[in-house]
Amino acid sequence: MLNLWAGMSEFINSIPLAPEYMYDEMRKEYNSISKDIGGKGTTGQWYSKRCRVHFEQEPDPDNRVSLIEDRDWLGTQKVKVTIKYSDLQKRTIVESMKAIGKALGESFMGKVRVSTDNTEIFNSFAAGVGGHHHGTTRMSDDPKLGTVNSDCQSHSVNNLFIAGASVFPTSSSENPTYTIIAMSIRLADHLKNILKG
Repeated sequence: MLNLWAGMSEFINSIPLAPEYMYDEMRKEYNSISKDIGGKGTTGQWYSKRCRVHFEQEPDPDNRVSLIEDRDWLGTQKVKVTIKYSDLQKRTIVESMKAIGKALGESFMGKVRVSTDNTEIFNSFAAGVGGHHHGTTRMSDDPKLGTVNSDCQSHSVNNLFIAGASVFPTSSSENPTYTIIAMSIRLADHLKNILKG
């Protein structure tokens, strides 16, 4: 299983996931179970929430950012992002959501519906939203496996150093900003030592 983060986002809370009668059935079932174990049930309303998931991607050489012939209004070449999701990534999301659903169910806090439709599971990424593209100048001590070494120095251009998410060997399930800042500070210290020498 890969790393994964899941949570509710306010701007997607209002998206309905099921017909209203399903919520009624869920509420009745909750009330029934709650009364059976000595609780009072609830008269409150149940709401559908859509869950946002950030997940780690395993490295795949076919996932890439490539230059294409089309150019923008400044004459700069545009890029094409090629990305596909592996079976491990899909299984990570589905199994993680099942585990979250089990925990919510055991505490009578809610239920989770996991779509079997991959296009629905990956809908925001298919639309190009929420992606942090990593690994286009991957870090590796082996020039055959990466673009830069552990000091962020290019294997092929001696005085070129690269700082950013592009040097990550793999992505994480979290936003990369703090890691990029830490790596940039580390690189700045390294360059200061080089210049002193």
